[in-house]
Amino acid sequence: MSFAELSVPKPSRARFPSVRVAKIPAVLLLVAGGVSAFVLIELGPYSRISLAFSISLMAVGIAGLVVRHAAVVDICLMAASIAVVVYAGEAGIEGLREFSAWRESNLKIKYAASQGRSFDLRSQREFLLARRNEGTLMYPAFPRGLLLKEDPGASTEVVLRGNDGMPLLPFGSISQVQTVRGNEGGDYLVYASDEHGFHNPRGIWSEPQLEIAAVGDSFVQGESVRSDLNMIATIRARVPETLNLGHGGNGPLSELGTILEYLPARKPKVVLWVFCEENDLQEDLEREKHSSLMMRYLEDPPNLQQLEQRQPEIDERLRRYFDLLMSSTVPDNSVVRRLRDWLTLHEVGLAAYQLRHPPQEDFALFQRVLAAAQTAVSFWNGSLVFVYLPMQGNVSPAGTVRSARSRRIRDEVLRICAALSIPVLDIEKRFLEEPSRLRDYFYPYHAHFTEKGYQRAGELVLDELSRQSLLQSAQNR
Repeated sequence: MSFAELSVPKPSRARFPSVRVAKIPAVLLLVAGGVSAFVLIELGPYSRISLAFSISLMAVGIAGLVVRHAAVVDICLMAASIAVVVYAGEAGIEGLREFSAWRESNLKIKYAASQGRSFDLRSQREFLLARRNEGTLMYPAFPRGLLLKEDPGASTEVVLRGNDGMPLLPFGSISQVQTVRGNEGGDYLVYASDEHGFHNPRGIWSEPQLEIAAVGDSFVQGESVRSDLNMIATIRARVPETLNLGHGGNGPLSELGTILEYLPARKPKVVLWVFCEENDLQEDLEREKHSSLMMRYLEDPPNLQQLEQRQPEIDERLRRYFDLLMSSTVPDNSVVRRLRDWLTLHEVGLAAYQLRHPPQEDFALFQRVLAAAQTAVSFWNGSLVFVYLPMQGNVSPAGTVRSARSRRIRDEVLRICAALSIPVLDIEKRFLEEPSRLRDYFYPYHAHFTEKGYQRAGELVLDELSRQSLLQSAQNR
């Protein structure tokens, strides 16, 4: 052996065990990224951020397996550390959400007990399955968000197709069946739907003359309270010729479409446009405006679906869709669903999406929609009347507790109504005149009105109609 061979050290092989060790996190990265990406591909637009993260994990994992370089070791270890932190964060957020749901469940149980009843904690799916197993055929009231699939940056998809193969979007649900809505006070609302799948006593569609028709979302439909105690039923007790066209998940374009599809032949004297500040603009209208079918209601003349004549077709398509959902949906509380949500970073991805896409309010479009509704109603000499409902987060016994966004929405909406000369029934203002009773009108958790709240809202609508001389029959009864 020469002196040179003794004095110049040979390349160390100590680093290669590190490279081999790095294959462990590389394999884990590849598996975690691959499994989550496989699931995420099927989950739609809200998963894109999580999907990008999963693909990045896969790429680093592949590099760690095929490239023998010290830098790759560091990258693999760093990526594995980041993945551990992110997945731990996902578990933490999900844990907080579970704690919040548990706390709310306890509040619901306590509230129901204070009213002398127990609280049914089953999901709507579990409730429907149980009733079906008992031999009672029931269907859900299909919320609009279940029939309109939002895809940010692309068109909103209408999930149903009619017999002609074209998109079909009902504004009611299945007609003349036992129908289930939500449970906020202890028991699920179950009612017999009318001839067009709305929440009315059967036979009302044959009334020779309607006095009032109401459009809106779940507040109008009567979420979670008995059929005889909701807001529209309270109005109907005084004005029997009152038609409820409300449906859960409706936004402004759904409400315009409902007016155009169902009311010209019936010519009600007053059409109540019931506004929900919480989601009508920033959620519902934003979803609806990306649907070409929905936007056709703003054309001149409007392009109608002829829904009233297609009720048998609507019933058949909704039944098929419901059966598909019941056979394919994983229960929300199942271990499989929770594991899937964790692997796909559901909570982290949703939070990132909401940060990148903060709620928007398209006031210009909303004004166009209201103007179109006003034009349609005035065609038969009816009156469009705007009802501003109070939202639980905006009122308290101490007065209004509005955020800056809430103030902006209210000011702009009232400005639009004034510009269009649409009368406003400010039920929020009337609720605030009764601070000591607000606890009777709202649940001690986030929800719609209580039975007393719905009834009071209906009474105040009638009182405001009378005060403003907008409906003669309201004054005389």
